[in-house]
Amino acid sequence: AAEILGAEYVHLDLPDMRLDTLPHVEVNRVVEEHVRGKEPEVVYTAHPDVNLDHRTLFDSVAVATRPTPGQPVQRLLTYAPTSSTEWTPAATNWFVPNWYVDITATFRRKLEAFACFKTEERLYPHPRNARALEAHAQLHGATVGCEYAEPFVLVRGLER
Repeated sequence: AAEILGAEYVHLDLPDMRLDTLPHVEVNRVVEEHVRGKEPEVVYTAHPDVNLDHRTLFDSVAVATRPTPGQPVQRLLTYAPTSSTEWTPAATNWFVPNWYVDITATFRRKLEAFACFKTEERLYPHPRNARALEAHAQLHGATVGCEYAEPFVLVRGLER
């Protein structure tokens, strides 16, 4: 999937679906090392939703990207992992998109990449299938005046 998207894939040796069992400082250390090594200007992380791994990761990314002198990260954005964010109780779900990316030109590639995850795909109307992903992208595209868009929450931004 990463190859299809032209993205770099980095596997961090952390326990899947059990990040909350690790000391917070341990997850922080791994994420901070990764951020420090890459020096990104923009960081995307999972929205802290019903999935405890997403919450743990968000907390550690927030630590690793905190706005200290010399911090290269200028923008921290969360994305809504399918079938996690929309299932988070309303009282704790603050995923209200305020940053959008027009993905019209690359949407078909997104579906190709998703097709690599056969074990994650479910039958419609479950959110984890191509039809639902297209509806999601169309809805957000219509929200901002394009065919397909990806929504994000801008957690912190700094214009330099």
